[in-house]
Amino acid sequence: MSSSRSKPGPSADTGQSSVSIPRTHSRNAAKEARRIRGEIACAECRRLKIKCDRKVPCSSCVARGCAVVCPNDVLPPGDNSRHLNSATDHLQQKITKMEGRIRLLEDAVQVAQMEQSSLPHPLLRTPFVLNPMDSSDPDEDMSEDIGELADVMGSLHINEKDKSVQFYGPTGGTEARSKRSAKYMAVKDHNHTHMALRALGLPQELDIFFVSFPFTPMGIPRRPVRLTIEALLPLRERAEELSEIFMKHLSWMFQIVTLGFLRKHLIPLVYRCDQEDSRRDGDYSPHELALLLIVLAIGALVDTTQQAYNSEAQRYAALARTAAALQPIMENISLASVKFIHLLSIYNGMCGKESAVPNTYALTNLAGIMAQKVHMDPSVWKMDEKTCYERRTYFWSLLQADVLMCLSSGRPPAISNSGIHVRIPTEMEEQKHQVGENEIGFGIWGFTITRDCLLPLARHINSTTPPTYQSVLDLENKFRSYFHESSPLADAQVPVAASMQAWVRSHYQELILLFLHRAFFAKALATHPDNPLNSPYAHSLRVAYRCACLLVKVTRHQYALFPQLISRVWQIWTFAFTSAIMVGAVANRMHQLDLDPPPLQTFDKACELFKEASSTSTRAAKALVSPAKFRP
Repeated sequence: MSSSRSKPGPSADTGQSSVSIPRTHSRNAAKEARRIRGEIACAECRRLKIKCDRKVPCSSCVARGCAVVCPNDVLPPGDNSRHLNSATDHLQQKITKMEGRIRLLEDAVQVAQMEQSSLPHPLLRTPFVLNPMDSSDPDEDMSEDIGELADVMGSLHINEKDKSVQFYGPTGGTEARSKRSAKYMAVKDHNHTHMALRALGLPQELDIFFVSFPFTPMGIPRRPVRLTIEALLPLRERAEELSEIFMKHLSWMFQIVTLGFLRKHLIPLVYRCDQEDSRRDGDYSPHELALLLIVLAIGALVDTTQQAYNSEAQRYAALARTAAALQPIMENISLASVKFIHLLSIYNGMCGKESAVPNTYALTNLAGIMAQKVHMDPSVWKMDEKTCYERRTYFWSLLQADVLMCLSSGRPPAISNSGIHVRIPTEMEEQKHQVGENEIGFGIWGFTITRDCLLPLARHINSTTPPTYQSVLDLENKFRSYFHESSPLADAQVPVAASMQAWVRSHYQELILLFLHRAFFAKALATHPDNPLNSPYAHSLRVAYRCACLLVKVTRHQYALFPQLISRVWQIWTFAFTSAIMVGAVANRMHQLDLDPPPLQTFDKACELFKEASSTSTRAAKALVSPAKFRP
């Protein structure tokens, strides 16, 4: 009697059926397990068809820099994918997306935390610690003054790879971006330098000098490059036109060069021709040529008949930078050298490239350091009266720009009180030597405010010791004594320079008080989120809020008069953005309180202002955030 063995199958008695696992899945799982045990070659070595020593990670993957994918993962496919560097672009894009998502999540966590508690959320600690109990450190019990001191001094970023250092001050603006983003933009700009110069119609022989600035390449003939730059100069009529536009639209900001200097000295010097219709090398220095070119670049930049950030401005700026590299910038420093660096910093801030904004502070700082080398009070060298006036005027204009850059970026000024040996010109000298010139800057009034208000404010903000609140109140009383009454706003009937002067004077006191009280404004919101008016710093909150509202109001008024000009001056939008953020912070927490002017209405007007200007100004556009960006 024979019996047959039946195959296992569904059981009719129990009604249960066996679950079959796909062979492909089980086979892959078995291979991954064997690779982890080191029994077979890793997936990356198998993909590349190379020998694997079956370690985890294997020596081959370690040598090629891809130990992280060993033993079961592989690199993305593509050309030259035998090394991890081939995935750099892919990884950079992924990291950028992750960083953006992290920032949005951190902002959301911070907003939610502020509604419940005044303490920072544990997930927002720096450095991040998953378990707060693991971060116990005897040094954490340091006094509150040390913590306040760190807040006053700002933050420092040290790149672990190349040990490069970047400092972000306590009042740092939007230019204080992440080091990774700045480095990525620098690499991107460098890679596109040659293409950009070709697009501007500039020949290839200028590239090496353009890229080398502020240094001068050695062993390369300079005369052919200089002749090429001179051949690319605009017609003299266009140069004179751009110089007039430059003075008309920006003379209210600074007193770096005068229209008389441009018309009677610099333009005739550069455009002077001999009998053979060629310029002589000894007529002027490369830095004087660079000074004229950067004036033309800024003039084209504020030419309201052209588009913002036009190619003509970019072309002259590239030629100016190339011309400056023909002579070592730190050798034989002249007044033209200092003025060129100063104007280049202004161009960098206005050119519309966010990657250029961090260099604005560095260039202003460099101009201040260079100026101290060539500037003492001109009477020491027995110069004539007009020359003494012009040199004193320019030095105080540079000092004013240096301090304003310090306030907007949160970094210390280059020119300290101990380095100031130049006296302020008198009103009599101003009336005498300004005859026939444009009404420039704010004159003696602006220099006096810089000495008595801006410099003490900069020392206060950048102090290495935490300032007391009483010192803030004392400074406020001192500053108010310099402004007896607010200047009225001008209408559209007056010249541009006069209107802009009246506009700046109308809110100069409020701008100074805004910077003075900004830190304690933030403290009032942080320590008493339910009702900041109950804070010991309620006075700072009220003063800073009123100042911010006024800045938004006067900026809207002046933008309505000269939208094309206002939208191209970057520092206006930095101060306006600071004011809008402060108004928005009050509107978010105190909309139920009776404040004048109403926070929500003022904030709406600020948003409308930035929205209108975003089509022309990259700084205004950057301040706007689309709601779509916050969607998960």
